[in-house]
Amino acid sequence: MFNSLWVAKTGMEAQDFRVQTISNNLANASTTGFKKTLAHFSELGYTHIRGAANGQTQDGATNLENLYTGMGVKVADTSKVFTQGDVNQTDNPLDLMIGGNGFFALQQISPNGTTETVYTRDGHFQLKALNGGGGQSPTEWELLSRRGWQVLDETGEPVVLRLANGNNELGALEISEDGEIREVLPPEGTASYNLIDGTIDGTGRKLGIANFADASGMMPIGGNMFRDFPAITGGAELGAPKEDARGNVLAGRLETSNVSTIEEMVNMIEAQRGYELGAKVMQKADEMMSALIQRT
Repeated sequence: MFNSLWVAKTGMEAQDFRVQTISNNLANASTTGFKKTLAHFSELGYTHIRGAANGQTQDGATNLENLYTGMGVKVADTSKVFTQGDVNQTDNPLDLMIGGNGFFALQQISPNGTTETVYTRDGHFQLKALNGGGGQSPTEWELLSRRGWQVLDETGEPVVLRLANGNNELGALEISEDGEIREVLPPEGTASYNLIDGTIDGTGRKLGIANFADASGMMPIGGNMFRDFPAITGGAELGAPKEDARGNVLAGRLETSNVSTIEEMVNMIEAQRGYELGAKVMQKADEMMSALIQRT
């Protein structure tokens, strides 16, 4: 009887954890670049009650009368599903989406001088002026995530945009599918300059996209960002878009969450039913114990 209560308890705890996972998925159904989480379970050990473990008695005779009982279930692990979300058209040139494999690489330098690199599918970026002031217009900008992390180029350096051709103000931006950030000068189409290093017609560096041999080993840390664990993922391989199976860059668009609310609601109902069944098992086991005590 006590074992029945314990087994039912483990099942209820597992379903409760599953509900927490589903709830987080549903809460982030509108989060840019969010990847849903799956909870995985495994059975607990078994109690061997009677019989020989190898199917034989001490005198070598065959014995198939083994008796054992399971001890329930446990949460084994969780994993992220990296299928691509839908397209959200924003028409903001600094909103970027990766069409295909890969992650944007972000870098932050802490006050003590240490550098950390993380990865994201959220391409909602902004510009921050690096100079100017005192009546002077800025001539350099760095590309940042909305949380202030520096966006890296294909070489692993922070993306810094510099005015080209002696201009004194930033014109219209154009970001190509292969990661070139250009300023289109008037009259439109006469020239375009790669703003990362000021070279003409896109011969300079490009936005960086990181690929991983096994992205499932990445650790979510919040803020739509992931931390790399090279021992599991194989390490980040940073390069230009559209190279070595990396996706392309789609400007003016953001990737939506890959959560299907209908699918998650079905999963929620299934988890709820599992939890209720565990509660009923505990109730029945308690009734059986009471009946046994009364008759003893």
